[in-house]
Amino acid sequence: MEELERDEVEHFDDYLEYIMTYGYITVFAAAFPFGSTITALFIYIELRSDLFKLEKTARRPFSRK
Repeated sequence: MEELERDEVEHFDDYLEYIMTYGYITVFAAAFPFGSTITALFIYIELRSDLFKLEKTARRPFSRK
């Protein structure tokens, strides 16, 4: 019953965030080369928080035939 009370997972928002981050670092790479290193660190932290969200707070999807 505890599983049913959790929120559903929305993957599109996570993908959109990664795409926007990649776009910004691509556009501004010439102006700020160290930005790619900072962005890699940011993406690592973001992946860890998404992993926590999937494991601890999100409900598993219902199976469909």
